[in-house]
Amino acid sequence: MSTLCLTGWQQPPDALSLIAPDALHLDYSAHANVASVYDLIEPHGTVFDTVIGWSLGGQIALNLLDQGKISCNHLVLLSVAWQLVQSREITDATPPDILDETIRGYRRDPAKTLEGFAPLLVMNDVDQKELTREFLRELPSIWPSGSSWLKFLKEFSCSRLSFHDMPKRITIIHGDADVIAPVTQLGYFREALPKADIYVIEGCAHTPHWHDPESVRRMII
Repeated sequence: MSTLCLTGWQQPPDALSLIAPDALHLDYSAHANVASVYDLIEPHGTVFDTVIGWSLGGQIALNLLDQGKISCNHLVLLSVAWQLVQSREITDATPPDILDETIRGYRRDPAKTLEGFAPLLVMNDVDQKELTREFLRELPSIWPSGSSWLKFLKEFSCSRLSFHDMPKRITIIHGDADVIAPVTQLGYFREALPKADIYVIEGCAHTPHWHDPESVRRMII
């Protein structure tokens, strides 16, 4: 059966290969919005057995599913923020001025911005040093549409989704040490998706698939 993987912002398209080696790892780095990502997916089909989205990739997957553009039997969300940027309703998120500064910095010097962002992926992970050495030795290539996706992250909120047409089987996996998408945001997912299987990995930051790929594979199965 087919599996579609959508990676996180500015991450390699095959970043999820440790947990889904035989999947379609979609490289949407040059595509600037959800509609164009759909155009990239459509030649491969729009019905999948499993869709796995990490961080931004999970938000894109939720958006496409909510719009009825794609469908799947099983949705897996890895370290997905309900809403990245703080608002009056969602306070356990990134302050708007911090993301605004990231957007400005990325436009001025994307490589320098990535150099500052990359450590956040594994910050506070119990295996931070090992993960840094293994996965963050080199910065990924600059995305042609990196700024567009930062704007998407600034504006996106799961609060705007209907959740009516989501797959019956949903697995949500999150690290309790995540500094990008706080684990407290799982409360919003629990309320919106009461039948979802939710796993919290202790001592894990924003990269469960690097922290413990074997356990993540078991959770997905």
